[in-house]
Amino acid sequence: MNKYECPKCKGDQYSSSKDKENEPCIYCGNPTTKLVSEGVKEDVSQDNINHPSHYKQNKFETIDEMIIIFGVESAIDFCKCNAWKYRNRAPHKGKFEEDNAKADWYLNKAKELQERKIWQE
Repeated sequence: MNKYECPKCKGDQYSSSKDKENEPCIYCGNPTTKLVSEGVKEDVSQDNINHPSHYKQNKFETIDEMIIIFGVESAIDFCKCNAWKYRNRAPHKGKFEEDNAKADWYLNKAKELQERKIWQE
């Protein structure tokens, strides 16, 4: 998995593609993205909070695909709902710390997407 950044909006994107630099930014549509780092270290690929391996099976990470397909506003709503889901069930699943960390990740992602959206307006 490679990490790319848009020079315009600073949006991070992950892709297994070597040609991502020739694709537009999924957040702002800027025609070029810049390769920031190649490959994902083993310890990062096993990160169940920030980049779960089951979300990186395709060309794009799942959250990035959602933005491409459904748009930023829908992705923000999804992040808010998912944060609520993880927070609500955390006391009952046996993974309290992990589920709360996942809720925090989704709230941070919703905030990041919202700030980008405001910046673009």
